[in-house]
Amino acid sequence: FLGILKISISKKKKSTNEFKNIELRIGYTFNDKKILKEALTHKSLENAPNYERLEFLGDSLLNIIITEWLYKKYPDYNEGLLSKRRSELVNKVFLANTACKIFNQKDIFAGNSMQNNNDKIMMNIFSDVIESIIGAIFIDGGIENTKKFIYNHLLTNINESTILNKNYKGLLIELCHTLGYNEPKFELIRIETD
Repeated sequence: FLGILKISISKKKKSTNEFKNIELRIGYTFNDKKILKEALTHKSLENAPNYERLEFLGDSLLNIIITEWLYKKYPDYNEGLLSKRRSELVNKVFLANTACKIFNQKDIFAGNSMQNNNDKIMMNIFSDVIESIIGAIFIDGGIENTKKFIYNHLLTNINESTILNKNYKGLLIELCHTLGYNEPKFELIRIETD
């Protein structure tokens, strides 16, 4: 997630060409550019609609679309495996990494109080932005365009979600269950620090 370190936030107005460039990267052309601007506006920019409501909507849409996709893609998975896989695809690290591939350094509108040099804050903002874009596409273009965005930008990178969320202990437990073995017992031998 190193790309986040070099991101600077835009505080000035975007031109029509800049919006077109963003839409090309998103893969969707907005009928209402105001909703795109809102989806890219952080709450630190006072007196402007910000992305929080769209993020709320986008989070719900992301969960349901990913859940439907997983349900169809993995008919042999039980609820536990489906939930685990979904959590890999909707977590903040995966969403933020995906957002960094779509958005450049100046796409987000923010106020002067924004701490764009804090990695954790930036990771949260970029994962929020991708959810707000999902909500904005849904409001502007409906469910099929929303699915298309999620399929093209998140589900095409599904292998990255697994790499970012490797839980070797959990994988061993799953393997034991699959092979019919008893669940392994773990014992802490020592803790090493750098």
